[in-house]
Amino acid sequence: MDVDDYSEAVRLSLLQGDENSAYGFFVLGWIFDEGKIEPAQKQKARHYYERAIDAGSVKANRYLGSLLLESGEFDAARKAFVRGEDQGDNACSDMLTQLDQFEREKLANIAIETGEYKEALEQLQALIEQDSEYALLALGVLHQTGRLGRVDLHQAKACYQRAAELGSVEAHYRLGCAALEGLEYVAAHSAFTKGADLGDDQCKNILSKRDLFEEFEIEKAIDSGDLRSALERLEKLADLGSANALAEIGWVYHSGQIGKTDLLLAKEYYERAIEAGNMGVYRNLGLLLLEEEEEIHARDVFLRGAKEGQPSCMYQLSRMLRNGDGGAIDTRQADIWLNTAAAQGHLVSQLLIN
Repeated sequence: MDVDDYSEAVRLSLLQGDENSAYGFFVLGWIFDEGKIEPAQKQKARHYYERAIDAGSVKANRYLGSLLLESGEFDAARKAFVRGEDQGDNACSDMLTQLDQFEREKLANIAIETGEYKEALEQLQALIEQDSEYALLALGVLHQTGRLGRVDLHQAKACYQRAAELGSVEAHYRLGCAALEGLEYVAAHSAFTKGADLGDDQCKNILSKRDLFEEFEIEKAIDSGDLRSALERLEKLADLGSANALAEIGWVYHSGQIGKTDLLLAKEYYERAIEAGNMGVYRNLGLLLLEEEEEIHARDVFLRGAKEGQPSCMYQLSRMLRNGDGGAIDTRQADIWLNTAAAQGHLVSQLLIN
């Protein structure tokens, strides 16, 4: 319906209004409320809704109540909804339930802000019985931050999980943060991914910085000294495609830190790390191939790493070119790669040149 149609509707509704038509007054209220012919005029809408109610419209109570809620007139809104409920409008009953929930949420929020956590808990528990998203998220935060006496990540995650099941997008972010705090990286990644898929910018931002969390987890795993436990943690990260974790696992198998050296597994993880974007692993893979006396393959790997800007690969490639390892001698290319590595800060290359 275009503006001209609504203008005609107004004309006809005014005619009906002159006849004290409840429907005519209601339509006028709705048109002014929604801004169908010009910017919304809430006062006019209110006037016509009230006239419609006086003329016997039951539905107008609901619309008037909603209009009053928008303007923050909660007591007046409640009166409109109560009047509609008394006249048999079930939608007004639903609005009263929502209004009760909103007011309880407001009380809970005030209690939290003033540090009255016992009062807040009572309000939140009552709201949770009504599946209030606000209450589930707020109670989760209280458990997570220890404001109810102790930190309880299990309870916090249970609250966030329920909120997520009810459709809360923010709950996925909260769930991810709680999982991170408990060092449950896989669960955190899953929660952030779900939130990002639902359009949550906080989750998208966290995922864009995933390497920061990977570095933290890897450092914690290695520094723990329990390399078998560290390997389990790294494998969880590797399953998510972490290039750094894949590289570290390759090093564990390459160096034999958890027992017997396994060059085959090390090679597999190094190759996966490169595919995932860790160009520094070209050096490790090349050195492993040299251990296996695969000089041709090693020289090719160092060349690929050098072309990716890796100074250590440039140095190793220079040595092989100069000695004729894995292919023909090419001192000119050897000098070029050695100088390039030195220019990028490779210490050994700099010393050789000097």
